[in-house]
Amino acid sequence: MQTVYADLLFLINFCMDFLCMVAVSKITSRHLSYLRASIGAAIGGAYSVVALFMPDIGSFELIPALLCCIFMCLVVFSRKDGGIKEILTASATYFLCSALLGGIMTAVFNLLNSYELDLQNDGSNDIPIWLLISVGTFSLLSTYLGGKLLRRRCLRKTALVTVTFLEKNINFNAMYDSGNLLSDSISGRPVIVADTHYAKELLGFEPTVENAAHITDEQVTRRISLVPYATASGQRMMIAFRPDKTTVKSENKTSDVSALIGFANITRAVDGCTALIPPEL
Repeated sequence: MQTVYADLLFLINFCMDFLCMVAVSKITSRHLSYLRASIGAAIGGAYSVVALFMPDIGSFELIPALLCCIFMCLVVFSRKDGGIKEILTASATYFLCSALLGGIMTAVFNLLNSYELDLQNDGSNDIPIWLLISVGTFSLLSTYLGGKLLRRRCLRKTALVTVTFLEKNINFNAMYDSGNLLSDSISGRPVIVADTHYAKELLGFEPTVENAAHITDEQVTRRISLVPYATASGQRMMIAFRPDKTTVKSENKTSDVSALIGFANITRAVDGCTALIPPEL
């Protein structure tokens, strides 16, 4: 009979689940709260211990594992205005990352076993913690780099964005930018960053904090948010607002999205684009 240490099992799965959450956030360009990621990883670690006492149901054991995976992603990546599609996408990415991490670790351990290496130097069959950390780190880097290669394909993609606000409509071309991870801290909505000249067309003023403070139109002020962002010179605040409707047309797909429109000085990018759109949209 093999001895299983519940505390070590929990710790290993906690670390692996946390690494998977980090990988999912990088691959899907989602904001990651480390507190929520820790809670989600703790749920995964606890499930790995509870699974030891679950009855053997054969291939059906995959069902509770998948439900746990979805619940973990719901805890870590859910947001106020998000939909079930976002959670399912995050869950599928997490599942693939988890499979990659586990697959690489299994392959390495099987390779070492084939050479009958005594890694502990004491004749025991326990897997040394240094090997788990090393293989886990290598697996995470493999997942992260693979995700970056996939995301590079998005960098050259563009979309036509139509913004409607107070019966005004404007259209502009936006480039998908994996570096645009801005989101509203309250609602969690992602931010499409458009060139500043669009602010005057939609809002009627230059997008500065000073100008926003003097707006008296309640229909405008209740839609405005301040979004912090970092630059080479330090932290700044971006003026953003919630439009009545935002439509994104990319390739052959047109969809309404829930996003804020922020403003910054943007140099004309690929194909004359004057805005940066988060890849998640």
